[in-house]
Amino acid sequence: CSPAYLALQNYELSSLDLMNIFQYREDMDGRQAVCKWFAENLDMIKQQVVPRTYPRQLEKEGFYQPLTFCSMAVALLSMICVISCAYASKRYEKRKVMVYAQVD
Repeated sequence: CSPAYLALQNYELSSLDLMNIFQYREDMDGRQAVCKWFAENLDMIKQQVVPRTYPRQLEKEGFYQPLTFCSMAVALLSMICVISCAYASKRYEKRKVMVYAQVD
């Protein structure tokens, strides 16, 4: 389900808006009447549906905090451990302990 659908699902027309649409319907079919009303009232609909904070402005200074640096350090340490374990496994694969641990 898209966010646009959820926003429009919660949108409600006032009695005045419905009256305008029904007045247009006297001259044309329902689909054309709704399209004409929508085109004429697009600015009002944008003000009611689109949040005032759109588009969002992300703050860059909030990204580089101590938790971010700690997370990067733990990730780097984990990568070093994995690479060193893979290297040690390959280097000592012919040793007696490694040969017995292998599944054939």
